[in-house]
Amino acid sequence: MDQPDVSQFAGAKPLADGLLAGVLAGVLAAPEQRDVGPSEDIIDSFLRAARTHLGLQVAYVSEFCGNDALYRHVDAPGLEALIKPGDRRSLDDVYCRHILSGALPELIPDTAAEPLAVAMPITSAVPIGAHVSVPLRLEGGELFGMFCCLGPAADTSLTMRDLGIVRVFAQMAAAELQRRQATAVALAAKRAPVARMIDGGGPDMVYQPIYRIGAARAGPVVRRCP
Repeated sequence: MDQPDVSQFAGAKPLADGLLAGVLAGVLAAPEQRDVGPSEDIIDSFLRAARTHLGLQVAYVSEFCGNDALYRHVDAPGLEALIKPGDRRSLDDVYCRHILSGALPELIPDTAAEPLAVAMPITSAVPIGAHVSVPLRLEGGELFGMFCCLGPAADTSLTMRDLGIVRVFAQMAAAELQRRQATAVALAAKRAPVARMIDGGGPDMVYQPIYRIGAARAGPVVRRCP
């Protein structure tokens, strides 16, 4: 994956250089070189970096599942009662569809300035004062879900340059999701013939003797699965 060019965002909120450097080092590493033990999931690190940069309190990656937004990855320290991985909300109740249609912008520094957002119950219920959300698209333009950051208070310091940085993180997250999807498909293809064999009552064992040439007598038996 090519390193994202963030130089175009000069003048945006100051990036936490150490945090961004760590995130980029992780994403630039080959998948087999990534630490997949107790370390932070790479997509979670994208969310944390974006949320920290924006100065907001909640960040998440959602997947559209039917009429629901399923929260796959969440970074919301201290707000786990509000949102956590595995939670879901109806798409009728959240901003996603309105952002995709253009009825709401991807960058909302102050939801009070958007009549549609004000009219939605979730805005006051959460509450949502500032909101930044961009679509996650896989190869071929397939829509996966949304990469979103939000906070309870308005933040008029948020700019289009900040939105640009969130888009960079969303692109990296989409690339990682694409990689994981491809890995899952390849693994399923390898498992399919084994599953069919087991479903058919297999495996069948075949026993084959080993002969010692010249001695004309059988040796150990080799057991094979055909």
